Amino acid sequence: MSLKKYLYSFITILNFQEIHSEHYLLSNLKDNSGREGVVIASPSRSNPNYYYHWVRDAGLVVREYVEEYKYTSDLSLKRDIRRFVQKWIQVEIEHQRTAGESWANLGEPIFTVDGRIYPHPWGRPQSDGPAIRALTMTEWALLMIQEGREEDARKLYGGKIPAEGPIKKDLEYVAHHWFESNFDLWEEVKGVHFFTLMAQRIALVKGADLAAYMGDHGASDYYLRQADRIKSVLNSFYSAEKAHLIPTINQVDGWKNKVSELDTASILAINYFSFDDVYSVDSLAAQNTAAQIVDVFRNLYKINSDKPNLAPMIGRYSEDVYDGNGFSGGNPWYLTTHAMAEYLCRRDLSKERTSPNLKKIPFSGWQFLERSASLADSKGHFSEQADRVTGEPRGAADLTWSYASYLRAIRVCKRAGVPLGTN
Repeated sequence: MSLKKYLYSFITILNFQEIHSEHYLLSNLKDNSGREGVVIASPSRSNPNYYYHWVRDAGLVVREYVEEYKYTSDLSLKRDIRRFVQKWIQVEIEHQRTAGESWANLGEPIFTVDGRIYPHPWGRPQSDGPAIRALTMTEWALLMIQEGREEDARKLYGGKIPAEGPIKKDLEYVAHHWFESNFDLWEEVKGVHFFTLMAQRIALVKGADLAAYMGDHGASDYYLRQADRIKSVLNSFYSAEKAHLIPTINQVDGWKNKVSELDTASILAINYFSFDDVYSVDSLAAQNTAAQIVDVFRNLYKINSDKPNLAPMIGRYSEDVYDGNGFSGGNPWYLTTHAMAEYLCRRDLSKERTSPNLKKIPFSGWQFLERSASLADSKGHFSEQADRVTGEPRGAADLTWSYASYLRAIRVCKRAGVPLGTN
C-alpha cells in the first residue's frame, strides 16, 4: 500500500470511530425513560448487567464534557453541555443525600438509574468516586466564575459546616477519609490505591483554590495540608526494585492474585490526575511503568502475539481472570488500550526530553488508537473487552467509559501532532 493510501485509510478509520463514539456515548447519558443526568455504565442488562450509574465512571465522563465546554466555540454545543452538566449535578446531589444515610457514606459506588443504592453486596466503599465528583464539579464551578455566574458557583460549593453544597460535602469526605482502606477502581482489592490517592490529591488542591476564592480560608488550608500528606504517601508507590509503580499498598481484603503489581490503573491515574510535581508523564516512574505494561501485553494475548508489528491491545493487569461475564481468563480492554494511547500522546506534548537510558515503546499513541478502532464492529461499537484470542466483543456492550476514553485520547493525540511515527 502506498503511503498516501495508508494515510487515507488510517485517518478514515479514526474519524469514523470518533463520530460513532460520540453518538454511542451520548445515548448512554440518560436511562431508557429519558431521565437526563444519569450516566449508565452500559445499556447491557444481563450477562453482565451494567445498567447502573457508577459515581466514578460518571464523574470521568462528565469531566470530558466540561473540558470540551472549555474549548469549543460552538454556542449551541455549549448550551447543550451546560444543560447536561446541570442535570448530572442534580442527580449527584440526590446520590449524596441517599448515600449519606448508608453505612458506606459518600463512598457508595453504584446507584440504580432511579437513584437507589445498589441493593446487593459489593466492594464498598470506593473513595475515588467522591474525589472525581468533587474535581469535576470544582472545575465546572471555576468556569462558572469566569463566565460571571459566581452566585451559582457559590451554591455549588456551599461553604457551611455541616456542608450543604455538593462540592463541599465531597471535599470534606475526601479530606477526612483519604487514609482509610477502600476498594480500587477495578472493585477487586481493598487497601490504599495509587489511582484513588492521585484523584483525591488533585481534588483537594483544586478544591482548596475554590474554597479560598469563596472566602473559606480555613477549609482551603486544611485541604492543602491533606493534599501534602497524600503527596508524601504517593512517593512510596514507586518500586525501585521492580522499576514500576505499585497499584496498591497495605491490602486488607480482596483478590490477591496481582503478583506482578503492574497495573494499567497507574497509567490512567497519571493521564487523569497528575501534576508536574508528582508523577508527570515524563517521570521515571511513569515511563518505566508504561514500557513494562506494553512489554507484558505484547506476548500475553494471542491477538497480540499473532500480529507483533501492530500496537498491542492492553489489559488491566497480567494476572487478570475476569472475562467480562465470568472468570475464565482476562482479556484486553478498550479503555486501557486508549489509556496507553493517551499517555504516549501526552508524553509527545511534554516539554521534557525522554531519557536515552529508558526503554522505548516502539509504537505511537496513534497506533494504539488505530489498533483499538480496527477491532470495533462495522458500526463502530466498542464493548468493554476484546477476546484475547479472536478479538470478538466480550463483557458489557457499548461501555460508556470505552467511548469516553477513546474521545479523550484522540483529542490529546490531535494536539500532539501528525499521526505517524513511533515513540
